[in-house]
Order: sequence, then C-alpha cells, then structure tokens
Amino acid sequence: MMGKNKGFNSRLKEKAPHCTIFHCVIHRQALASKNLSEDLSETLSTVVKIVNFIKGRPTNKRLFADLCEDEAHQTLLLHTEVRWLSRGRVLARFVELKEKIEEFLQTRNRALSEQVTESFWIKTAYLADIFSLYNETNKRLQGVESNIIQCKEALDAFVRKLYRVQGRENGEGGAATVSTTAETIPKQS
Repeated sequence: MMGKNKGFNSRLKEKAPHCTIFHCVIHRQALASKNLSEDLSETLSTVVKIVNFIKGRPTNKRLFADLCEDEAHQTLLLHTEVRWLSRGRVLARFVELKEKIEEFLQTRNRALSEQVTESFWIKTAYLADIFSLYNETNKRLQGVESNIIQCKEALDAFVRKLYRVQGRENGEGGAATVSTTAETIPKQS
C-alpha cells in the first residue's frame, strides 16, 4: 500500500519528485514511547502483572469488583501493546484504585504485595502522568485536517512538557509539577 517500489509513495515520487514523504507521526511517537528506562520499564511490567493477576482469574475479578463497589470504577483496564492510548488509561485507573489494589494484594498475593512500595507508587504515578501527556499529544495529532506543521507544534509542546516534568526547564519543576505524581508523593511536615 505505502511501499517504496510499487505503492503510493513510489507513485507520488514519480509525479512529484520534489515532495517529502513522512511516515505516520503517531506511529513514530508510539515506537519512541516503548523506549523506557529500565527502572520505569520494570515498574510498568509490575503494573501489568498485577492487572493480569486481578483480571485474569474470574474469582479475583469478582472479589476486586466487590472490594471497589463504593469507588467510581470497579475494574482495572487491561494493558495492550497494540492500542496506543492503552498505557495511559491503564496507569491512571491503576493509580486511582491504589488503596483497593494494596488491600486486595495483601489478602490474595503476598509476593506481588511486597513489590508494591511507596517508591513503586511514585514511579507508577509518574508514568501515569507521562502517558497522560502522551495520550493528549496523540489525540492532537489525529484528525482529517491535520498537517505536518500542526503535528510539529504538538510534538514541540509535548517535548516542552516533558522537560518541565523532568525539571530540566529553568532548573525547576520536576515530577511534583504533574498532578498524579504530586498527589502520590508523601507530604513532608
């Protein structure tokens, strides 16, 4: 379909050799988002294990839903590699149900419960914030009337937000400037 020898790209180059062809910006961003640090990758992997433990067994799923009956959401979302917006939503819901997850793991899986430390929750909240920014950017990149200039502006804004989250912009900011992470970091008295 898009092949360089017989697809759209080659036919376009025949008619307009001066044009520049860009691969899907969203797809490139999705590939780049898979390149996490080892520490954050391990945190995401633990989140997926916990979600799979809770959602993968009907008994666990039912017990967790019963535990969360007074919450806004009674279930966790499954993480899929194929869906680009999946990670952000999974992480946001996971952090939202933090207390219920801790309570459930205490009674149902001690091994996973021991991995859920304060540091784990801070990293998970940080990932939730990063992927929330990522999802917001992906939504801005989609659309019928989207062009390369709008995509570049959206990506530049995303990079500026990442610098602000990392605390690289003007030496201030950092993880505490993003909502989910700021709520998760314990207050110093």
